[in-house]
Amino acid sequence: SDVYKRQDDFREELNETINEYMKINEEAIEEYNEEMKKGKVEAANEEYNEEIKKKKKIADYEEQKNR
Repeated sequence: SDVYKRQDDFREELNETINEYMKINEEAIEEYNEEMKKGKVEAANEEYNEEIKKKKKIADYEEQKNR
């Protein structure tokens, strides 16, 4: 029925969003660690924060899409 279809769609979207967030976290940590290995603490923090900003873009997009 239509309710089950919407639930399936919701689960799929949720899984995609969670997977994208996890990917961003992995990339952020990877970038952070690369800079830390070089001893660049400030650069590590900046790289991490730049990657994490991508999460906000996803959240903003999802919010606007669902209006």
